Amino acid sequence: MVCFGFDPRRRLWKRLGRTEVARQRRVGFPVGTKVLIYGTGGVAWTNLEGKLTVSGESASIDKTATGYVAGGGVELRLNRFLSSRVEALHYGFDANVDILGAPINVNTEVTTIRAGLSYNFN
Repeated sequence: MVCFGFDPRRRLWKRLGRTEVARQRRVGFPVGTKVLIYGTGGVAWTNLEGKLTVSGESASIDKTATGYVAGGGVELRLNRFLSSRVEALHYGFDANVDILGAPINVNTEVTTIRAGLSYNFN
């Protein structure tokens, strides 16, 4: 899995797996001096791909769907340079596609739980 992160301080794009891309912000509050509890959310895109065969007729789907990402997490400062985090993210996508002349609404939802380790260069 290829994974980039969008961190408000670094302004990077996040890419999950092969097809989901998200741009999000996080807002949190400190608990003591070493713990940050945060919520995050933003816009997400995915590429819907597939092939359907009905009674010998085939149709394929290749469409970009726009959706949302929302979640939250906890970050723990381990020392001056290292911090670790655990976060849960929920992605939701909705798209209308035309398959063999029939309009179909495609709803896709994915929830991920991730852990990370960050190094601070300051």
